[in-house]
Amino acid sequence: MAKKGSTLRVLTDQIFEAGGWIPSTVCETNSITATRSMVAMGIGVTFIGDTCITDHEHIAYYSVEPKLYRLNALVTRKNWMMNQPETSLCEAVKGYFS
Repeated sequence: MAKKGSTLRVLTDQIFEAGGWIPSTVCETNSITATRSMVAMGIGVTFIGDTCITDHEHIAYYSVEPKLYRLNALVTRKNWMMNQPETSLCEAVKGYFS
């Protein structure tokens, strides 16, 4: 499972709660690579995003309904005067998600 408090974990916990099911969690991590590798070795199941799917580990993927969505936010301090590198980074992030 993703670590408690992470976006994915909050969403999956809500689904479990709505279904009246509390899974037995063995490992909590924010490493998609680690969780995917554990599944490939036959150590449990996990929830990962569509963009993390890979063909080379012989894993069966199933879609969850309702779909889970993560909100991405770019947060800056109010009235903060950003320097050029900060401004460039913010513009790059905005450009990536637009």
